[in-house]
Amino acid sequence: MITISDIARETGLSTATVSNALSGKGRVSDARRKQILEVATRMGYDFSRIRVAQPHRGIAVIVETLSVIFCTKIAEGICRAAEEGGYQVKLYNLDIIHGPEDFNPPREQMRRRLEGLLPQLDAATLGAIYISQYPRDVTGIMPPLPFPVVYAYCYTSDGAASVNTDDQQGAYIATQHLLSLGKRRIAMLSGPINSIPMTKRFSGYQRALIDAGMSVDLRLVKTGDWDIGHSCDIAAELLRLDPAPDGIFCQSDHIALGVCRAISEAGLRIPRDIAVVGFDNYDFAAFVSPTLTTIDQPLERIGNTAFLQLRNVIEKQTVGQRSLLLAARLIRRQSA
Repeated sequence: MITISDIARETGLSTATVSNALSGKGRVSDARRKQILEVATRMGYDFSRIRVAQPHRGIAVIVETLSVIFCTKIAEGICRAAEEGGYQVKLYNLDIIHGPEDFNPPREQMRRRLEGLLPQLDAATLGAIYISQYPRDVTGIMPPLPFPVVYAYCYTSDGAASVNTDDQQGAYIATQHLLSLGKRRIAMLSGPINSIPMTKRFSGYQRALIDAGMSVDLRLVKTGDWDIGHSCDIAAELLRLDPAPDGIFCQSDHIALGVCRAISEAGLRIPRDIAVVGFDNYDFAAFVSPTLTTIDQPLERIGNTAFLQLRNVIEKQTVGQRSLLLAARLIRRQSA
């Protein structure tokens, strides 16, 4: 009976190398494995004696923080798609959020953190997906890697594959919905002016009004942040306009909570006097009073689409559009 030791002597290789080649384990080049298999076949080796391992197919999922629900849901989408595709996922949490200043850390700081992560990556990693805490340009933060990277919920300017929500389309259907309710003085309360989603959502709001034959009244546009209390104060300013808005598109559900509080404190009714639409479809949107009409981001689909893009690169399949924008959808509830 031919043994692994016999094949090792015949080939002049170690028994460990022969064993790895026959079982599909370890790091053995394709050419070397082919040579060993040919020798084993010629010598009459009984292949049923060894269990052939399936090749390890692993990807790294690098998350800026698991404390942000967007990141968590995208990661869930990646894991589900990877499991169906026969890939193993190893999750790496950068955990960068420790204070307000961490929401936009310098690129040099992010690059150093990622460089420190590299030694922890599995040597068998075939590719990686990077998940940002919010959509922004992350060009240059990733050090050189020996495998492809797909970016989820963020962008780069160097042609890397990315998957994001179509923020402009989401804002468009939010504003269009308010118009369909007969609202004609539609205000918009946004997040920070330097936010990529804010810019795109503002564009969608404007386009919906223009497509409806209406002008954009910049007195109805207010820039703020994502804070509920601050949003309440800004909304109170809007309500003092004459005439006041009859609809408000809020660029996040947290902003919408502040807006609804201001409307209630002014003694007005939602949606009869002022209709409100949020953005993000947080879980609380279905439980506040009134329940919040909002725009749902396809977060899990961003995750599984990012995995499919990465898999296509790894398996050298045809890759279509590298920067994908997935459509958002309106979730209609009591506020509009």
